[in-house]
Amino acid sequence: MAKQKTVDTSSQEYIRDFFRSIPKLKLRKVKRQRLNKELKSFDTSVAFRHRDVKYLVVVDHLVRGSPQQVRTQGYELQVRCGLLEGRVGKNVIVVPMLFSPYFSPQCRELCAEHKLAFLDLCGNAQFIGETMVVTREVERKPATETRKLRSIFGPRAGAILRAMLLDTNRVWKVTELADASASSIGHVSNVRRALIEHEWAAKRPGGVLLNRPDLLLQTWKENYRKPSGELLRGYTNLTDNEQDRIIRNLFDGFTNDGYPPLVYGRYSAAQYYVSLMRSPRRFFYANDLGIQLLERELEISYVDNGENIVMQLLDDSSILQDSVEPEPHTLGTDPITTYLDLSSGNDRECEAAELLAQKCFPWMPKTIL
Repeated sequence: MAKQKTVDTSSQEYIRDFFRSIPKLKLRKVKRQRLNKELKSFDTSVAFRHRDVKYLVVVDHLVRGSPQQVRTQGYELQVRCGLLEGRVGKNVIVVPMLFSPYFSPQCRELCAEHKLAFLDLCGNAQFIGETMVVTREVERKPATETRKLRSIFGPRAGAILRAMLLDTNRVWKVTELADASASSIGHVSNVRRALIEHEWAAKRPGGVLLNRPDLLLQTWKENYRKPSGELLRGYTNLTDNEQDRIIRNLFDGFTNDGYPPLVYGRYSAAQYYVSLMRSPRRFFYANDLGIQLLERELEISYVDNGENIVMQLLDDSSILQDSVEPEPHTLGTDPITTYLDLSSGNDRECEAAELLAQKCFPWMPKTIL
């Protein structure tokens, strides 16, 4: 199982510095003459004594700390670690450890579940031994991780994720998912690969199935960016009843060809999923045609404050394409988009998001909302 891999010496020193920072710990030299062959299969090894207990930590370095890689490499590391235990003597505790530029919370949970020590360049660490327990968590993520997550949860990928999250029991073929999300087969394949790598989805006969929609949506929420586009604030003198009648007529007039030019969004869409979410203002996502229709039919005047109509001219039309009919004569954003929008809002909107999740997403544990 020996590996041929060049390991950055600065990473090795970073690992040793981590152990040097632990009080009452003394590094020791590894007796390589009788363990040389076995230790070559690991990227780094650190021997130390702590409170008269001898430890030998064997480390594998991961280029990308994805859940899939953690699971695979962690298992292989433990197998090689088990072979080593019979060579070091009864008085030495061998500890398997994974090292990466960054471990996500999901990866850290996997390491803890499989009794693997871990350390990353952001400072996240866990080491559990007979004489000590070291646990460190930090908030920050490396820029590369942020960019990678943004690509997974960007506007183009969002349509694919929404389709899957709205039908979590379905096994999706690439072509079916491309049709359902109006995406190219190549883009669907890339998103599918990322979902499997993060273990949010798994291969099944006939396609791919979301096996952790809760973790997928939670991670999306943490990395969510509201739809981009110009925000327009207006005022109408029409009563609520008059507005309701006009807007229902507009929605009824949209044909099934293509997608509607405007839909309710944010808190205005949320009221159809969560009855407690009411607002004196109406919010619309729209394209150019939708803005023109609202301006004309609602007799809107633009204002700097005191608005009762808010419209966002979307840069991306996928939200309009994925709109739903939460009740007759009404079009709004789908539950996933509505949930994400509310989750990034004020305290009242976040509370409504939790209620929406309980109602619409039975697979979403209450503890991670």
